[in-house]
Amino acid sequence: MKVYTDISSVKIKKPVVTIGVFDGVHNGHAYIIQKLNEKADAVGGESTIITLWPHPRIVLEKADQSLRFISTIEEKKELLASRGLKNLILLPFTKDFSQLTSKQFIKKYLAEKIHTSHLVMGHNHRFGSDRQGEVTKIQEYCEPYGIEVSQLQPVLQEEKAVSSSFIRTLITDGDIQTANQCLGYSFFIRGTVVHGKKLGRKLGFATANLGNIEPYKILPATGVYAVKVRVDQKLYGAMLNIGYRPTVEEKKSSPIIEAHLFNFEGDIYEKKIEILFVGWIRNEKKFQNLKELSDALEEDKIKALQMLEKSN
Repeated sequence: MKVYTDISSVKIKKPVVTIGVFDGVHNGHAYIIQKLNEKADAVGGESTIITLWPHPRIVLEKADQSLRFISTIEEKKELLASRGLKNLILLPFTKDFSQLTSKQFIKKYLAEKIHTSHLVMGHNHRFGSDRQGEVTKIQEYCEPYGIEVSQLQPVLQEEKAVSSSFIRTLITDGDIQTANQCLGYSFFIRGTVVHGKKLGRKLGFATANLGNIEPYKILPATGVYAVKVRVDQKLYGAMLNIGYRPTVEEKKSSPIIEAHLFNFEGDIYEKKIEILFVGWIRNEKKFQNLKELSDALEEDKIKALQMLEKSN
């Protein structure tokens, strides 16, 4: 996949284009990319996605500290490439850019700069300051430039349209299994292993504490999960806790993420790791003493191993 960050350098053969944020690059997005590629093959062109960075909400809603996304920009690039996309155009989003109407955007970018052959719209696709999503209106705007327009039907999961917002809700609710079904892959987070208080070692469950997580990355609900951890390109089964460790610590302002890897020995401090979520086990809770906590961790391990076995 070729990534363009400079619009003046774009040279694509008969671009078949769609526009969107593509947060998470989920199954609905995969369907769009499939249709882009099919249309591109039919006209002898190349599939192309235009996305905006920074995310429009980061620019327009700076005061909102709750903004979280399924994928970072680098993760998005990897996921789009894995879905078979040929070209990605990253347009810098600014307040001035946000004032462009859909008609102005089509003329300036789709027609004059990219020379679009065909525009594919998702079922709820809207763009421009006027948030235009009416296909007949978009066709009217595109017609003078010879750009064909088509619109796709939604991809459904249990009769609900698969969307990034729906998946974000699933993740923050801890419904990882349904989220993974909608994504078409295991939701993951990346970071660096940092030093903690090493309390897990005393309980027989040494943990890798995750730090340096991208600030806008969404995190699952607090609780215990079955996960897989990628270390140096190798996957290990593990169980993970996201939370505030109420049994052993005072309330913290941000959750601690710590994973206990099964059948692993070695020093991974300062290493970058990837955590792939498999399933939710239980809520985080405060135990009366460390013995109760240790017993619960033993039960968590059994459940995590069962989930991991089923996921293979």
